[in-house]
Amino acid sequence: MRSDKIIYSIQIADVQTVAEQELDRKLTQAELKLVADAALENDYFEWYDGIVGIFEHLKFIPSDNE
Repeated sequence: MRSDKIIYSIQIADVQTVAEQELDRKLTQAELKLVADAALENDYFEWYDGIVGIFEHLKFIPSDNE
């Protein structure tokens, strides 16, 4: 598989779904820009831990190479 292939991404629709569930409303365009900027500037998404969780769920085992 290509190393630059995207495995997971978050779309505006995903953010709006969370906003509707958590805030009982959709975000404005200005709020969406703030969310997008914050997501790019900070590591709000625990992507590393998420990948490790997938490895654990799939029961991948570490290599014996040390």
